Amino acid sequence: MRTSSKDLLIGIAGIGGLAGFATLLLLYGELTGVVTSRYTVEVAFDSGGGLRKGSPVTLNGVPVGEVQDVRLDPAADRPEHPVIVVARVDRTVSIPTNVSADVEAGLLGGSARLTLVIPLPISEKPEVLPQESPPLIFGKAAGLGGAIAAAIDERLAAPLEDLRASARAFTRLADNLNSLVEEVDPDSADPAAVEGSLRTTVVRMNSTLAEARTAIGLASEWLGDAQLKQDVRNAVWRAGVLLEQTVEAVDDFSALATTLGDEAGRAVDSFDARAGELVAAVLPVADRASDLLERLGALSRLAAEGDGTVGRLLRSPDLHESLVDSARRLQATLGELELLLQKIREEGLGVSFE
Repeated sequence: MRTSSKDLLIGIAGIGGLAGFATLLLLYGELTGVVTSRYTVEVAFDSGGGLRKGSPVTLNGVPVGEVQDVRLDPAADRPEHPVIVVARVDRTVSIPTNVSADVEAGLLGGSARLTLVIPLPISEKPEVLPQESPPLIFGKAAGLGGAIAAAIDERLAAPLEDLRASARAFTRLADNLNSLVEEVDPDSADPAAVEGSLRTTVVRMNSTLAEARTAIGLASEWLGDAQLKQDVRNAVWRAGVLLEQTVEAVDDFSALATTLGDEAGRAVDSFDARAGELVAAVLPVADRASDLLERLGALSRLAAEGDGTVGRLLRSPDLHESLVDSARRLQATLGELELLLQKIREEGLGVSFE
């Protein structure tokens, strides 16, 4: 075989090998960034969390890109997120605005991955980040230890809260017991605290018991006196005599009340017997008064409705006006006569006999 033919075959075999190797890389996702168009998304973390160039990027567990760069870039507007992770995401993937970022490390080592998480449930048409100059996404690189701690906290949160509640209840109980048994100064403390203190209650109880013992001793001495016993017996005897006298007085009073009741009954019976006579005497007088009232009513109707002088006077307004006018003239005449008499008294009659 000539040299030119050998070179041709070697070139064809090399090209086939490169094509096969590229196919394998493409099948395993190593050349996805070269074939698929992507856009840049920057995520700010508190730490790198093991991310490096080439680390995979997932969105709710689905691979959507890879990390292009990880750098330390502190800024005044984000002092708690000094690490910037630059990720390349497929343009076919739209990231919602409510996305959160985290770093997941392999359980048995290996490369960490940048995980983007969309809260569930996911709406059909969520608001997404623009692919041209998207805003900065903030996240916290918890790592494997943080994930384990978060899982433990999630599982133990309810039991720990119950334990804390029980501890607080026992603490309040201990405080209440301590406040009950602690020593309180009756002169300087709050009256409510003094009344509620168990120690103060015990002291008062002991004092009361001591006073009761003293009183019992005095009562024993008082009851042991022979003269006192004799005085008590005399008082009891006198009380018995007084009680008998009281009973006799009550009996006498009862008899008197019975006698008065009988007399009152006889008086009522006598009044009932005379009541008929009184009614018989009053009825004629009432009849005569009623007849008189009827006659007065008839005279009034006759005066108002009859044709006599009184009736005409009541029904005729002209007659009334005439009487009023006559009364006025009579009053004027009397006035003039009074003036004439006064003039005569002052000047005399003025009659001369020449």
